[in-house]
Amino acid sequence: MKIQRMALKNFRCFADYEIEFADKFNLLIGNNASGKTAILDAMAVGLGPLVKEMSTTPVPSLNQDDLRKIFYKLGQDLKSEQPKSAVISFNCTSHDPITHEEIQFSWIVDFMLNKMTSIGDIKEVGNNFYCVVTEGSPVVLPIIAYYGTERIWKLQKKLEIETNPPGSRFEGYNGCFDPSSRLIDLFSFLKKYEFVALQKNESRHTLEAVKNAITGCIEDAENAWWDIEKDEFLIDITIKGQPRQELPFSLLSDGYRNMLAMVGDMAYRAAVLNPHLGEGAAAETPGVVLIDEIDLHLHPAWQMNVIRNLMHTFPSVQYMATTHSPFMIQSLYGEEGVQVWDLAKSGPVAMDTMSIEDIVEEAQGVEVPQRSRRYQEMMTVAEKYYKLLEKAESAESEELKKLKEQLDQLSERFSDDVAYHAYLKMRRQAAGLGED
Repeated sequence: MKIQRMALKNFRCFADYEIEFADKFNLLIGNNASGKTAILDAMAVGLGPLVKEMSTTPVPSLNQDDLRKIFYKLGQDLKSEQPKSAVISFNCTSHDPITHEEIQFSWIVDFMLNKMTSIGDIKEVGNNFYCVVTEGSPVVLPIIAYYGTERIWKLQKKLEIETNPPGSRFEGYNGCFDPSSRLIDLFSFLKKYEFVALQKNESRHTLEAVKNAITGCIEDAENAWWDIEKDEFLIDITIKGQPRQELPFSLLSDGYRNMLAMVGDMAYRAAVLNPHLGEGAAAETPGVVLIDEIDLHLHPAWQMNVIRNLMHTFPSVQYMATTHSPFMIQSLYGEEGVQVWDLAKSGPVAMDTMSIEDIVEEAQGVEVPQRSRRYQEMMTVAEKYYKLLEKAESAESEELKKLKEQLDQLSERFSDDVAYHAYLKMRRQAAGLGED
């Protein structure tokens, strides 16, 4: 399942806006209040009718607050009006649950006079999925999930985790629009299947799929499991500068808990929706995942790898994420099927040759970014170099020889920067001083 296009009309800050999506990863950038979260919320509302046809989970809906507010002055008074309707429209591709062929379909979610309706093929597609699943068909169900900025878990006490009897595949959609990760469902799944594996004395493929997904996306993690004796989730991890250790979830940092809860939840949903895929559940389950502020609580070193890790672990998923991090933006360089979408420019931006400083200045609009210490040293050296060149124009032979030696010493310090070194050499030759 891939969303190709979404159009908004009178939704929150957008009067009329259209966005086209890349197949794999879409990173939305823009200033605060530019509408990044609004785009994700609109997508959640639009995907709601599909989920509603297949499960009992609550789905988001449009309300009066989602209608765009129009402010204007009349006399000395400031007035605010709202249109009667907000519209969200989609174009999408998926596989037909009955014929298994790729299909294209579209639908519209319209809020008019306090009533929301959906028009198009989405209900038919959702109902077809529901019918074939209830007949026991091994059709592949798409994962749909939204992880908002409230997703971080603050555990005040140890969770009491209960195991559950067999349930519907559609339970994989329970709470999928809840902005927080549903740790209880994930931990219940892990605990249950650790017991099942022990009782049956055999590996449980979906359990391994979830554990492999967690270790594949968590920096420095080597293993993850539900410890039956301690009755809690543990992760075997080597944090830089510290010895390898087994840590419970409650003692992990916010960055680790944030990623573990989100990735674990995605893998758990894939395993519940498509248990017949076994250990391939995470890799083979398609779908749409929305992540607000994907860089939340992550160190820059981790930010450089997180998108690549997600796409490697869940390669069939289409992502829409927001960020303020230049490291996240730069991490997309060289990847296929991805794009950085600038809301202010209403289009994708190409930054394959930009440094972090270029991204901050040109893509994120920070007028004077703080330059690195190396950059500042290079500028200081260049200034000294120019002054020595001016002296050399009127220097005697002995003094000129000393000046050339000083120039050599200055330029040597940054000889690894080809462009910078070549520029100094050019200035030297222009002043009539060769390399001799």
